[in-house]
Amino acid sequence: MSEVAVDFRYHVYVTYRGDYREQTVSPSESWQWSRCTSPVITEKTGLEMCAELDLPYKDASLSLPRGAAVARVYLMKRDTYTGIHFDASYTQSQVSTSSAPFTS
Repeated sequence: MSEVAVDFRYHVYVTYRGDYREQTVSPSESWQWSRCTSPVITEKTGLEMCAELDLPYKDASLSLPRGAAVARVYLMKRDTYTGIHFDASYTQSQVSTSSAPFTS
């Protein structure tokens, strides 16, 4: 299987006594969502597309996000095909011709 992904993230760092620390958010303080295409679509196309969001709740006093956020969209190849093979043939049909000229 192969995967193609677009992944957007931002991180929030705070300075405490000259040390940078990443501001982390527990799952209970964030809104998480993820969905993928249905199994029927995946079976017919051989591709599965999924999306994920992880957004922290805003701090009411600052109206700013309290931590990192993630937005991800990815496409995965789920089939085992490496190519498609087409067979084609041409058969010429027999056309009878008469030796008599066309008259009206």
